[in-house]
Amino acid sequence: MLNAGNPIGVMDSGIGGLTVVRELQRILPGEDIIYFGDSANCPYGNKTSDQIFDLSCNMLRFLGDNGVKCTAIACNTISTMADRLRPCFDYQIISTLPSITSASTYLTCYTFADTLSKGITYNKHDVVLEFFTDAACTDPVAKWAETDGKFTVTYSSTDTGESGMTIEMTADGLKEMNTAVYSDASMVNSGYSDCTLRITYAATVNSSADVVYGDNGNPNEVVLTWKRTSQNSYDTLKDDAKVFTYGLELTKLFSDGKGDFSKVQFIMQNKIDGYYVKARLDEATGVYYVTDHVADKKDATRLVPTVKDGKGKILIKGLEDDEYTVTEIKTADGYTLLKKGIAVVISRKDASTSAAVDGKQAAMLADNGSANALVPLSVVNTSGFDLPATGDRGVWMYGLAGMLLMTASAACIIIARKRFK
Repeated sequence: MLNAGNPIGVMDSGIGGLTVVRELQRILPGEDIIYFGDSANCPYGNKTSDQIFDLSCNMLRFLGDNGVKCTAIACNTISTMADRLRPCFDYQIISTLPSITSASTYLTCYTFADTLSKGITYNKHDVVLEFFTDAACTDPVAKWAETDGKFTVTYSSTDTGESGMTIEMTADGLKEMNTAVYSDASMVNSGYSDCTLRITYAATVNSSADVVYGDNGNPNEVVLTWKRTSQNSYDTLKDDAKVFTYGLELTKLFSDGKGDFSKVQFIMQNKIDGYYVKARLDEATGVYYVTDHVADKKDATRLVPTVKDGKGKILIKGLEDDEYTVTEIKTADGYTLLKKGIAVVISRKDASTSAAVDGKQAAMLADNGSANALVPLSVVNTSGFDLPATGDRGVWMYGLAGMLLMTASAACIIIARKRFK
């Protein structure tokens, strides 16, 4: 979780982005800024789109690891990849290596086969393997990147649309795992025996009708296969996890049933991380699917209700469990605009999900048989007008006008009485 005190990130392929930093310091003097200028790989202009994407993901991951609340892209070349730099999440696969005590127990195969549900895809070219002496992964021994030649990564897809990734140790990787010597290693064991292996990579939830929303989740299965020198057969270990994502169903009404829904606009902001929600509308179904998280309010998607049975509906899917503010920024002429944003909280705990709207528990709706998928809320606009936002002086002026009217009225009564007498 992030908060308003977290720094702002700025990324560029070199040092040119420092002009953006100076401008941010001018207009936001109280903000801390972390700048990542990738001078080691500059220039980006002669690189392929995949190379630019990989380098950009590395910068985003570094800034994310350092807790930035938002990131400004100060490079025109990188900005062309903005559609691919969508919200992603980090996966971790944790395993404990078997005991290795002699050449007969050396590992001759150590392979992970990972499968993601339909609608979730690997970012690719970002797999990192780390070895630790402890299960909590606090005492590191070694760290491998894909370019080190210690393992290979291949990608595949199934006929049903699932994505697959296989991580296989190379001969050099197996040799190090079997024979490496590190500080504080047991005299009995060899190599990285009994060490904890952590594999990290990133994947993206491509919000669409393919994704499961709510408590059913989106399965992620991983199978570990290994073999020793002394074995003729392979051992396997299977595990799975789930990725959860949610939606919001907003019902829009006018008190007299006559308002124009096409004039209504809402935006959503993540209250904790500070980003605004960007989404695409599926015209056929009337569903908005989250596609991006943006720092600037002007880039947020204006959510317009679709009309069904005389009611306006906004259905948006692809939200993470977190805190949001839903704000009405426009409504039909002749109707009052909501003065305050609506607080929506989605919480997942103990294998179940709950939601609250403005501090009150909300009974979440199911979606395609998956419970607790959508947060329901209703907004009713009444006919009327909004007082001008004149501030303290304006309030004083209205008060003065009221006092003058009361004084004039009292004077009329007194004069009338005098004349009557």
